[in-house]
Amino acid sequence: MKDFNKEKDFFSLGALIAFRKANNILSKKEALSINKSGLTLGQFAVLEILYSKGPLTISDILNGILTTSGNITVIIKNLKRDGYIIQIPNPKDRRSSLISLTENGISKIEEILPEHFSNIKDSFSDLSHEEKKILIRLLRKIK
Repeated sequence: MKDFNKEKDFFSLGALIAFRKANNILSKKEALSINKSGLTLGQFAVLEILYSKGPLTISDILNGILTTSGNITVIIKNLKRDGYIIQIPNPKDRRSSLISLTENGISKIEEILPEHFSNIKDSFSDLSHEEKKILIRLLRKIK
């Protein structure tokens, strides 16, 4: 343990613990809100990215949300079953298809988003605009 720097490593560990605690708090709040709608976090993430970006390939969805390729198959299957999304031919590549929201999917995400945004706003309400900008900049530096 030659490279161990007690003071430096102590602050790194403290930062990690604070980050994990904050992440757990935010995740629990998000899960409570979204689960009330009858969706899982993964299903919400898919609906949200399709709502904000439009029709996407499964690969693009995977790159935009935090889930595994095995899990995305189940999420897509269940969202199709529930009538929130459809699969359409990809006009740019016949070998693939696009996932698109249905009217039912648009209604569902629009029903959830106001409370979701309100929860996010509430979670960060003790931070000033400038502190939020600093937080974003600092978090982007983590490797």
